[in-house]
Amino acid sequence: MAECRKVPDYEIVNIVSKGAFPFEVSLSKLYSDNPRCCSYDKKRFPAARLQVENVKGKLMVFSTGKFVVMGVVSRHETSSLLAVCGPMVRECST
Repeated sequence: MAECRKVPDYEIVNIVSKGAFPFEVSLSKLYSDNPRCCSYDKKRFPAARLQVENVKGKLMVFSTGKFVVMGVVSRHETSSLLAVCGPMVRECST
């Protein structure tokens, strides 16, 4: 069995989380309703990206309702981003 060695000091610089909303999402509507904080180009990538001022991280939302949170360094930041973006996404459910 391999010997465990002490891990040197480290720093968390990015946490990626995934999940799913319990509904499908109209990405075109999400983009048109939130043009200041949403980017979406279905020809380049099949998800809309939300990034809100004063909230760390980005939320990628797929039409299936699945999502990926990136650019955060704690669960609290993940929760804050979902608390702000979740209602915007729900308004665009299909």
